[in-house]
Amino acid sequence: MLTFNMPGYRESSRVREITWDEWFRTFDLRKLNLIYQEQMRDGRQSNFFRTESPDREDA
Repeated sequence: MLTFNMPGYRESSRVREITWDEWFRTFDLRKLNLIYQEQMRDGRQSNFFRTESPDREDA
């Protein structure tokens, strides 16, 4: 699983820090898409994002 560990958000000892090169290599290898929202409907900045695979059967 690829995860962003945001400062101040739930820290986890299961998260292993990797380089951006490793992250993008895995992202490309798995052919993932990054879905994100820049602003909420009310105009406030959003922090929503997720990665998803177009090859998932339930997508």
